[in-house]
Amino acid sequence: MKLKFILTTTICLFLAQNAHALNLNTIVVSASKVKQKVEDSPTYIQVLTHKDLEDNGNPFVSNILNQMPGVSVEQGGGIGGETMAFIRGIPVSPKVMMDGVSIMSPYYPFPHFNLGPLMPDNIDRIEILQGAQSGLWGANAASGIINIITQEGKGKPHIDYKQTYGSFGTTKEYLALSGELKKFNFYVAGSAYDTIGIPQTYSYNYKTHTYSRGGKRDGYHKYSFYSNLGYDFGDGLNTNLITDLYKSTNYTDICKYSKDNPVCPNNSAPSNLTPLAQSSRHVVDYLFTKLNIDKKFEKAALNFETHYMQNNSYMYSPSSAPWKGRTYDASLNLSYNLVPTTKLVLGIDYGKDRAIYDYTPQIDVSREHAGTFLEVLQTIQNLNFQASAREDHYQTFGNTFTYKLGANYYFEPTNTIFKANWGTGFVAPSMFDLYANGAPFRFGYMKGNPNLEPEKSKTFDIGFIQKFSNYLELSSSFFWSKIDDLITTKLASRVKDSQYFTPINLNKTISKGVESSLTFKPAKIIELTLSDTYTQSSGPYGQTSNIPYNSLNGSIALNWYKIYAQLGGQYISTMYDNYGNQIGKYAVFNANVSYKINKNATISLYAQNIFNRFYYASWGYGYATPPRSFYTTLSLKF
Repeated sequence: MKLKFILTTTICLFLAQNAHALNLNTIVVSASKVKQKVEDSPTYIQVLTHKDLEDNGNPFVSNILNQMPGVSVEQGGGIGGETMAFIRGIPVSPKVMMDGVSIMSPYYPFPHFNLGPLMPDNIDRIEILQGAQSGLWGANAASGIINIITQEGKGKPHIDYKQTYGSFGTTKEYLALSGELKKFNFYVAGSAYDTIGIPQTYSYNYKTHTYSRGGKRDGYHKYSFYSNLGYDFGDGLNTNLITDLYKSTNYTDICKYSKDNPVCPNNSAPSNLTPLAQSSRHVVDYLFTKLNIDKKFEKAALNFETHYMQNNSYMYSPSSAPWKGRTYDASLNLSYNLVPTTKLVLGIDYGKDRAIYDYTPQIDVSREHAGTFLEVLQTIQNLNFQASAREDHYQTFGNTFTYKLGANYYFEPTNTIFKANWGTGFVAPSMFDLYANGAPFRFGYMKGNPNLEPEKSKTFDIGFIQKFSNYLELSSSFFWSKIDDLITTKLASRVKDSQYFTPINLNKTISKGVESSLTFKPAKIIELTLSDTYTQSSGPYGQTSNIPYNSLNGSIALNWYKIYAQLGGQYISTMYDNYGNQIGKYAVFNANVSYKINKNATISLYAQNIFNRFYYASWGYGYATPPRSFYTTLSLKF
């Protein structure tokens, strides 16, 4: 295995971080607390623009993220199911933010944000930062950051309408009104998504112990509203207020096929009001609102943000919400240009998390946390330095110090950018892990552990981006990371037929690998991309579950006249699920074709899993993956 790793590293360093061509002049807001160009930032960044999301065609963001180098996505089957992401083989979720503030739910076991319901419509771009970022962004950025930046009103007021029809009885309607009126800008949108869906789990043959397609379909419904209202007061002062809310419903057939129970009832039918059917409906009410105020001075800028998020999860009955998550946060940042080549950023923030469980045994707990940081950005000709240090205090476990050091050097004679980073990070134990008191957890119940320590990481990466011309670009990077005090669960006790688990700090994980990419434009209208991520991530079965050794992504795109067409494929090598079952060694191909009827109308057709490949999301749980499916969308602008 070591020889294979060395050979793969060597080969990839001569080959070519993005599954698409990244404009190095792109301005990003996540790599620092101030805006930077990608080419000037030491951090390894991937950017998915709104156009990238549209060109891909997939209706769910999680599926698009899964095609990005170094990103792995684990989904609990079905459409819109519980989904979390991992970066570079590190078995903790990256910090997921919306417009620069955390949207991680305080009650989830193993802190993460459920990416399953997320759709591209209201997203301006997504910035993916790889490596520990806690030195700037605080808790839960031990492996990286996914920052979802939302749309804002631009240009003349106009209306956008999209209508989608697709496989499994899928329909989607999207309506947005946006634009600018003098100093006021606005973006207001609503959408409805409905599908009969696919089975969340494959059919299980209890005689042969194998899975196959089939079973009852599990529907999914999501209704959402989004608004971004901004005003420019002049003299460098502006503000905006963002509101994002949705309600989603998953219908799930929870039934164990056995010799004594060969047939399961249709618990997904809305008319089925049996206790089992109602317990199989997962309803989520989500609300996020953020107020942002910016003031620019001659050499300085001041930013104040405050946000509130609530995430209610109705897992047991539509009449009550067992899990209710609440987060409140406020921050104040000051950036100052000492000289043209030196910039300082100072910041403080305060937040409060609250988790409520309205089901016996009840829980209502909260914790406060605060942090302060200093960031220094220094430019010396073609060399850019970034250094940040941060101190966080959590009511539950005390103080944690983290930092990050990075350098970016542009070697002009060969048009090469070199990057290197070292950072530390931590993950704060969730309220569920700390205080769950017999709450349901997988196939048993969880007893919290209030003595949990935060998971702590160290990460390092080094690599280059080589741009030969406007037609050819290569990039490659080596990464290494270590997680200490990794939180895992152990069986604490059995009470009759019930199992009780408790979380403990026990494991450590080392992940290392190489990410490489190549982008080639043989003609103005054609673009080819190829990327490969090789990862070794230690786990109980030799490789961390749901992290493939190799993930190879490729695409070819044609942009000619009024037609845009993209064919993409992904190969996943050996990969294990949570039970040690090999679930990898498969390839999936998707395609999207769009035709611009006129300047105000476009029609597109998206094909998913073109060759109808049967593969597992997780064998141990039997979670299903989408079969061949098609979606057509008509986009109108008025």
